[in-house]
This record gives sequence, C-alpha cells and structure tokens, in this order.
Amino acid sequence: MTAQDMADRLGISRTTLYNIEKGAPGPEIGIVFEAAALVGVRLFDLDALALRTETLGSRKS
Repeated sequence: MTAQDMADRLGISRTTLYNIEKGAPGPEIGIVFEAAALVGVRLFDLDALALRTETLGSRKS
C-alpha cells in the first residue's frame, strides 16, 4: 500500500500521514490509532514483554 493509498483509506491528507510518521504532536490521537491499526501495529498489549519485543523488532527493519 502506498502512502497515498493509506491516507485515502484513513480519510486524511498525505501531509497528515507524514506528520503521524514523524511523531508530530498535531494529528488527532484517534487518527493515529486508526493508522496504527491499519498497518497492524499494536499500541497496547496485556503482556509488556511482548509489546517491548515487538517494538524492538520493528526498529531493526
């Protein structure tokens, strides 16, 4: 999926998506959660070790 495809699916501009990617404080938190869900990024997990392992694994790529 291209960045434009993702922005279209979320109903946001490509600029807003870019701001989410960069961690800018401007985008609404609900949109950030929707974007994470769309690409399969878990933001919360009952098992803190599993969440930390997933986060560390994504930094390697």
